[in-house]
Amino acid sequence: MNAKQKECILKLLKAAYNKKDFSKKYLLAYNDYFDIKDNFTDFACERAAEKQKYLNFIERLLIADKNTKIFTEVYGFEEDGDDIWIYADTLIIISTLKLQEIKHIFNKSDDYFPSDIKKLNDFEEYSDFKNYFWLDEKGKLTCISDFIANISVYCCWWD
Repeated sequence: MNAKQKECILKLLKAAYNKKDFSKKYLLAYNDYFDIKDNFTDFACERAAEKQKYLNFIERLLIADKNTKIFTEVYGFEEDGDDIWIYADTLIIISTLKLQEIKHIFNKSDDYFPSDIKKLNDFEEYSDFKNYFWLDEKGKLTCISDFIANISVYCCWWD
């Protein structure tokens, strides 16, 4: 993740915490979030190189559907002295694959598998994605509803 993204995501998360308004969901492309050399991101309580196991899932998914878009839903940050990091435990997957195919890919491991995988388009509370925003490498926010027409959106999270 680059410096502009770090600055923007921290600003957005801190504003949400100050306002106590968590209605907006902030997404980062998986390849920005899962930099195993970057200790700024935490996924399912794993930082730095420990995130590689999640990248293995993502790589298998991209082999199955090279047009899949995968995002990490960032929902918080933590500070410990001079150390600050953001955290997430959910992947948002936009794909033409069926739910069973997504589940098959993510449930191949006996050691660490997701707590839940579901198709968000099937749930009324997720039928409108106007509150889901992708933060690109330039720090620009784009609503994902702009590019998900007729494509399935899945949620894969670790508890």
